[in-house]
Amino acid sequence: MEIRLRSTGEVMLEDQFRRYQKENGGPTWDRTTDEVLEALGADVVFEGPQATLAEFWQYSQRSGVEQVNGKWYTKYIPGPVFTDTEDATAAEQLASYIASKQAEKDKADREALKMTGILIEGVMCSATKDDQNGLSAVALGVTLARASNKAFPDTVFKFSNGNSLVITDANFNTVYALWVPFRQSFFKP
Repeated sequence: MEIRLRSTGEVMLEDQFRRYQKENGGPTWDRTTDEVLEALGADVVFEGPQATLAEFWQYSQRSGVEQVNGKWYTKYIPGPVFTDTEDATAAEQLASYIASKQAEKDKADREALKMTGILIEGVMCSATKDDQNGLSAVALGVTLARASNKAFPDTVFKFSNGNSLVITDANFNTVYALWVPFRQSFFKP
């Protein structure tokens, strides 16, 4: 629980408030009640609502306390908040921060797309490194089977996203022709 001293506006945790009272000749008490706080000139600080965020790069940041209808609440604003420094203006810092958050978001979106995958023969086939290694092994098996004039045996391939696709000698070319460009799209700038 947080407590606000009426005389100074200072906000502190309950244990800090107890120490403050003790260090300043105040009383000790068992349970912190509204009556105790009233007698000591303090108020409970209730948790306020988080800030409403308009941009993906923002977060809810605490910004002191505010009184609403006679009660004190934590106040939150959209963050981050930058100030001018010798090295950069607030606007430059914000631009740099947004660029780094955009890069993080883009990377996360690409990783999510790899796991979601591409629809091939009614199955969403992921395109992770493990999928690539596995399909490369299947491609080698198909190549060797065809080189020796044998049919490639039906193989259940389990993708990293948990989906499975039966790869056959008949559908391999289609699967590979769709999957490989999708996987390669993650390596383009």
